[in-house]
This record gives sequence, structure tokens and C-alpha cells, in this order.
Amino acid sequence: MTKEILTLQNAVGDLKTGTDLKFFRIRTWRLCFIIPLSLIALIDSLWIRSIWICLPTSILAVYHIARFLMAANQWRAEKKMICEAAECGEITVSIETVSHIAEETVYEPHPSLRGSRATKQVSMFYFQSGGSFRLPEAEIHYSWSNEHYISTKGLINITCSGDEFYLVSLMRNREIAYVYPCKSFVLSGDFALRP
Repeated sequence: MTKEILTLQNAVGDLKTGTDLKFFRIRTWRLCFIIPLSLIALIDSLWIRSIWICLPTSILAVYHIARFLMAANQWRAEKKMICEAAECGEITVSIETVSHIAEETVYEPHPSLRGSRATKQVSMFYFQSGGSFRLPEAEIHYSWSNEHYISTKGLINITCSGDEFYLVSLMRNREIAYVYPCKSFVLSGDFALRP
């Protein structure tokens, strides 16, 4: 098996993809409310011509539009942070050894209501250094790679305890990160290893 070169451009693309996947669910959920509520408010205002009847529907539509715009703004800010970090050289790489992989149930804020939570099964990589990495919900990881693109299940299946991974992360926000198996990839000169 030949190793493929991991460039800064490929890592930035993967970090952006992880950000896109994180916000996809929120944007989709909001749009499922915005479109029908806006149509109902429009039909009520044109057909019935009473502001008091279409007011509750309009308020709900405006609320979901505002939350949608807030999520879109946060998504743009994270993508901008990734681009700025790449330009300024603030993307770090460390070599981490996997201690174990676990499927966990996490509780995340549900995009519909404040204080509401949803449960979700996620795959977590735990490292011997004490750190952890949550695999993004991607169908294919490393899609830019000619030989080593793989599904989430495939990545979990080929990973054993003791395998080494490159952990690529931002200096400003360590939660924006991605992992690459050392047995499949070799770093290009764009990166500086962090001890």
C-alpha cells in the first residue's frame, strides 16, 4: 500500500467539509419550517386579508428565518476562520496514538426549541495523550484521495489500538479538527509538526 501526500490544501478542504456537515442538519431543519410557514402566512394574508389571522404564522416564520440566518452566520465565520488559519500558518499537526474507538450517545441541542436536546450515536477516537476526536458524519472521508478514500465504518474497521494518526487542528479552535492515518498518508512540507 502506497502512502499519499497530505497537503495543506487537502486538509483545509476536509476541515471545511466537516464544518459544512455540522451545519447541514441545522439548516435543513430550519428550512423545513421556513418554507411552509411563509407560504401559509402569505396565503392567509392574500386570501383572508386579516392581519390578526396571519400574525401568529408570520411570527413563527420570522423566528425560524432569524435562527436560520444566525446559523448561516456562524457557519460562514467558521469557514472564514479556517481560511485565515491556513493563510497565517495557524494549522497544526500532531501525531496521536489511538487508545480505543467508541460508539457513544451524545446529547446535542435540538435546532427546533431552546433547551431541547436530541440524542445521537457518534464515533469517537480516543488517543493515549488524553485527547479525543469525533468523526464527522461524512459518507466518504478523504474524497480528494485517489487511493485512500473511505467510509466512516471502513475507517473504524481498519483502525486498531496503537495506530498512529495525524491530528490536524486550528490553533484558535481545537474543536475544528480532522484525523489522517499515518499508514495511509505522509505530510507535505506545508505542515509543521507540533510536539
